[in-house]
Amino acid sequence: MVAKKLDTLRHRGLRSAAVVIFAVITYRLLMSMHNSVLEPYMDEEFHIRQSKAYCAGNFTQWDPKLTTLPGLYFVALGLWKAVSLFVHLSDPCSIWLLRMTNYVFAVGNIFLYQKILSIIHHDGAIKMTGLHVLLTSINLATFPLLYFFTFLYYTEHVSAFLVFAMLYGHLRGNRKLAALLGAAAVFTRQTNVIWVGSLALLEVFKQYKVVMKGVADDRDLRRLSADKDVQVLLAPFVSLKKNPSSTNVKRLLGYFAGVAMEGLPRVLGYIVVLLAFLVFVIVNRGIVVGDRNAHQAVLHLPQLLYFNVFTLFFASPFLLTPDKLKRFLRSCSRHRRNVMVVLVFILAAIYGFTCAHPYLLADNRHYTFYIWRNVLNRNWYASFTDSAKTVGV
Repeated sequence: MVAKKLDTLRHRGLRSAAVVIFAVITYRLLMSMHNSVLEPYMDEEFHIRQSKAYCAGNFTQWDPKLTTLPGLYFVALGLWKAVSLFVHLSDPCSIWLLRMTNYVFAVGNIFLYQKILSIIHHDGAIKMTGLHVLLTSINLATFPLLYFFTFLYYTEHVSAFLVFAMLYGHLRGNRKLAALLGAAAVFTRQTNVIWVGSLALLEVFKQYKVVMKGVADDRDLRRLSADKDVQVLLAPFVSLKKNPSSTNVKRLLGYFAGVAMEGLPRVLGYIVVLLAFLVFVIVNRGIVVGDRNAHQAVLHLPQLLYFNVFTLFFASPFLLTPDKLKRFLRSCSRHRRNVMVVLVFILAAIYGFTCAHPYLLADNRHYTFYIWRNVLNRNWYASFTDSAKTVGV
């Protein structure tokens, strides 16, 4: 018992030390970056201008270049106004303090990562040691696409914090609080509505698995898929195919009614957020609130391919092991027809649905500008040859 307590204290001490080291190193980098770039950089110009208007008490002014809802500005205003009650701040909305907002939430995110990982992997199939949780938390905190924005006044870290806080509340069973945090996340960045909807679907599916258990013959389900979630998902349809009688149809409808009765009350808060967002989109006539001409909704299928290559690169130590490469090549050899179908889909997606955003073509302050110009768009067949790299992801 004593040894277990000492082990717990050691892990807590190790976690705290890691967070402190992360905070100190990140703070030093923030100072270095701020001293090198004293003026607003890229889209900071619009975010900082809007925050200063709110600081001055002008809540009716809105910069037409801003596309996201004003959650970030209210969070920053509330944070630094609260701090100013205890510490003298000459300008609570200076560029330095506004950039510090993301730093504060970046450090807060590490604690959330640790809490969430500890819950997910406590009773799951994959258990994580305290050290594994710590290393994974640092890995997430230093994820390049997110870590870069620790040093700028953008929506990324506040948005991520609210999404992970929503997930933490959901995992702890406090779905009302989770829904409120989800609403705040959407108010910071509209695309976070996807995560609100995802939690609602996962909760309903959890009830679906309980209600639908035993609806169809296990042997029939195992022939379709080895994945138990897929088996449960397909169970009522397999049952209907095997027995399409009206009696079985009524029985299955009763099961679906049971899912609705059990699942919907659990996700009522999320549904309110989703409906409120739908009303916003209808009234606003779109998702973005400004700069509409440069932010049109389009079907951009190659975005999925970019994500695959991105995942392959950052997860390469896990995905590109010799054993997995051998299994992949053997699978390709056995399923040549499927590989050809996937390749045809990829080529069709690239040929018919490639979109280049105006800012991607014109703004050389983004590294994606150089990836597009020097890699993806270097000649007419570059994207097609790169497509082969996405097949195995």
